[in-house]
Amino acid sequence: MASYDLVERLNDTFRQLERELQMLQQRLRACRLLAARVFELPAVSKETEHDPLETIQVVQHTGQPALEMALKTLQPSVHSAAIRKPQQ
Repeated sequence: MASYDLVERLNDTFRQLERELQMLQQRLRACRLLAARVFELPAVSKETEHDPLETIQVVQHTGQPALEMALKTLQPSVHSAAIRKPQQ
């Protein structure tokens, strides 16, 4: 029974973090955008992800698209889809 309590507390903590991240997103969207810059890394296949590289070609995004890309990283994690209520 105690392990269910720990799982529920962990799930509650993740839910609270996700709510706080959503509030942060809303507050950032409400601010006037002065500058935003995001550098997108190229996709890498699993087979080549450990191969050494001499250079990495990135794509630069600026302005509103960059802000949206940055805010997307703050969206709820995979955890929110995986939360399961313990059977009692």
